[in-house]
Amino acid sequence: MGSTDNKNAIIAVLLSGIILFGWQYFFGVKPSQTTSNLQNKEVVVAKDTKDVSTSLKDDQTTSEITSMPKDVQIVLTNNIVEVVLNNHLQVIDIKSLDSDIDLKNIYTKFDNTLSLKIGDKISVPNFTFNKVDDVTYSVVDNDLAISGLVKLDQTGTLKVSLNSNTQFVPTFSLISKAKKMEDETKTNNFVLYNDGLESVVIYDKIQGESDEVEGFEGKTEWFGLDFDYHLFAFAFDKKGIFKSETRNNILRVAPIEPAANLEYNVVFIKKNYDQLKSRGYNLHKSVDFGIWALIAVPLLRGLQYFYSWANNYGVSIIILTILVRLFTFPLQYKSFKSMKKMQVIQPELKKIKEKYKDNPQKQQQETMALFKKTGANPLSGC
Repeated sequence: MGSTDNKNAIIAVLLSGIILFGWQYFFGVKPSQTTSNLQNKEVVVAKDTKDVSTSLKDDQTTSEITSMPKDVQIVLTNNIVEVVLNNHLQVIDIKSLDSDIDLKNIYTKFDNTLSLKIGDKISVPNFTFNKVDDVTYSVVDNDLAISGLVKLDQTGTLKVSLNSNTQFVPTFSLISKAKKMEDETKTNNFVLYNDGLESVVIYDKIQGESDEVEGFEGKTEWFGLDFDYHLFAFAFDKKGIFKSETRNNILRVAPIEPAANLEYNVVFIKKNYDQLKSRGYNLHKSVDFGIWALIAVPLLRGLQYFYSWANNYGVSIIILTILVRLFTFPLQYKSFKSMKKMQVIQPELKKIKEKYKDNPQKQQQETMALFKKTGANPLSGC
């Protein structure tokens, strides 16, 4: 090995060490210095809210939406996730130990807004925060007479609960620009689960793509954004009847009935089937196996089991393949025997076809008689 190869090998080892220890330092049990600083104070940020207000007005409602004041951002953090939230309950960013990509770096022109309709007036809430601990804040909007709690649970799910003496109708708006992965195998999608997975490709109006409106109505359990094997979702503990609409790069979801309370959960997670399932809310349905789910899930479990033992996916796939072949061997053997019998009687079949080519009924009778006599079955090869 030359000096250049030695140098490259040393650099590769050093980079690997930096990555491994850097990951543990920034995302491990001990939070980074930046995270610690964010935990202990509220950050006041001047933010242009023009895009959000404009997008909400696209609904052509008869009421004006109140202007949004400058943001106050808070950080809720535990040993696996960090959530940045502002005083309008917009999710600004989420960093997770499960993923090396932050929320704001996955989705292009990403935004999410909660607006509340009280009577004929639509408002974006402006909450005041009161810190309870690193994972819990109480919230209150005195102007709208709404209070509640935001809490980060031990799984990394942000739980929001709002209450009012007056009934209101919330509208969730998700915004994201069209985007494709580098290999163009997957596009940025809005997803919604209401007893079945609905998926709508996000279009870019600037590039002359479709501006068609798609609507859904039903018992919605969750909705969100799906891209680059990650899911950002709003999930509900109780299924309610929601009306949803997508137009170009905006998804809006709202219940059809007003209520005096609102409870929802915010999840940002890499699309690992088991982790999705452990979070609940049927989030694992975002991994769509289609009609092969009955077969695909057991095969996935088998692959996971062998990987836990071999710690190598190549070896795991080989072992799983051998077991599947052994399991299906009786069917394969029966198919093989039938194929051999069909090969043996091929000359006889040709003779029957020639002899009774002008009499299809007789040809079929003789063919079936030959099958019965030899024990061959043309369908068993399947």
